[in-house]
Amino acid sequence: YVSAFKPTHIKTLFSGTYSGLLIRSEVVSGFPDLEVTAYANVPTANGDGNDQAPLTCLRMDRLSANVLFCLFDGSVKMADVHLKIEALHFGLDSSSNAQHTQFSKTLRNQSGKQFDKIIKNIPWMDNNSSNRVIDISQLTTDIKSELGVNNGFTSAEFALQMVEGVPSAQFSFQPVQQNSSVTLGSGNFPGSKAT
Repeated sequence: YVSAFKPTHIKTLFSGTYSGLLIRSEVVSGFPDLEVTAYANVPTANGDGNDQAPLTCLRMDRLSANVLFCLFDGSVKMADVHLKIEALHFGLDSSSNAQHTQFSKTLRNQSGKQFDKIIKNIPWMDNNSSNRVIDISQLTTDIKSELGVNNGFTSAEFALQMVEGVPSAQFSFQPVQQNSSVTLGSGNFPGSKAT
């Protein structure tokens, strides 16, 4: 994390605050379409700041195979590191144990926010999870039951429950001051461990 600075030698051209990120990780080389979206505020627990506009990215360059440099117009307080958003797809949540992988689906409310309703047992065609073909009719029935919907469940409502975005890791920052350290938030990104 680069502390916010105001360059004095080019003050007449740029009068704002600039900050950036220097990411050194195998994720950079493993995902060539990696993108970084930065924000000036960290959303609060009650959701304030969730709808904020991202900061303008002035420069994003790969300095080497595993080093990414990003410079933003403004002071970065939070950054989302994610894959390029190219298409939406349907997906399930997964967790692995020693024997096998378990699949589930966390459901969403009408505004699209995930909440505490979960389909824990995904129905498979022919009751065979090894072929990974979902019994859509039974899954629709299970979703309707969990949501308390008696009738009128459309394909759009099914899509709202099943659509997935791209994986991302979110980091929040505190300004760097003399004799202080940077605090990183936790992130979960394939092939990477946030520290």
